[in-house]
Amino acid sequence: MATKSITVPHANYKIEAVNDQQKLAVLENIDLALTSLGFSLKENDWETWKPILEPDRLAEKRQERRYSKGDFEVFYGVLYQSGNLSYVRLSFYEHDKGQFSKEGIALYYQLKDEFSNRGLVHLPETPEDVKAARPVVSPEEFNKQHPPPPLKEKAGYFALIALSFLIYAVVIIVPGWLLIRKVTSRFSINTNGRRCIFVLLAALALFPSPIPMSMFGPVLLVPGVFMLPFVFGLPEQFVHFIALSVGFTLVLSFGAALWLIKPSPNNALHRTSR
Repeated sequence: MATKSITVPHANYKIEAVNDQQKLAVLENIDLALTSLGFSLKENDWETWKPILEPDRLAEKRQERRYSKGDFEVFYGVLYQSGNLSYVRLSFYEHDKGQFSKEGIALYYQLKDEFSNRGLVHLPETPEDVKAARPVVSPEEFNKQHPPPPLKEKAGYFALIALSFLIYAVVIIVPGWLLIRKVTSRFSINTNGRRCIFVLLAALALFPSPIPMSMFGPVLLVPGVFMLPFVFGLPEQFVHFIALSVGFTLVLSFGAALWLIKPSPNNALHRTSR
């Protein structure tokens, strides 16, 4: 029930902040630059990452600031290197894409120019960045490193997704339907009422929800009922996926209700006698 991960287009760069006093000015100028280009500050969603990240990475997540503009997002946090050199690291994302679009590349350079005009110094990539899996790349470099997959690979990827959902259906949904049918059979109501209860319970308890197995690794499908308590703290894209998943499971469960829950013989006899 695991699916392959998708790499969101992202460009990374660093801005010099030699001491704490300069750092405050740098952070202020970053906020002003992002706001001037139409980005808006988002609520920090660090609690979403609690079950996934190690304590040190979670602490780093807590001090991040996130800005968004349509499909684009920028977040940053202050990291430290040896020799008392400090810098602010920024990540520029374009969501719902496999590569940076022309619009994304243009916005990246607008933002970079805005930083430069405010006196913010862009630092080059170091061997430490590469070792820490945090290379400083431009949108063009990202597109070169992640070219569009060939048709054969795309077909294999979609086959993997289909197989993952098929396994989820066999292991989770079908047994869940049978269990819910037993539960609804205890209700002393008519057939349509039991079908309605069946559909609602199945849609809310059995819809597949993705959980990353690691930071950038494959995704594991689990029953979405476990994610419902956290739904209001999840990223917007995740909430949209959950809404689609619930809707799709609702439709499937409606068909299952018609198949699994039949009118009882007593009801049929009663209708005939009348």
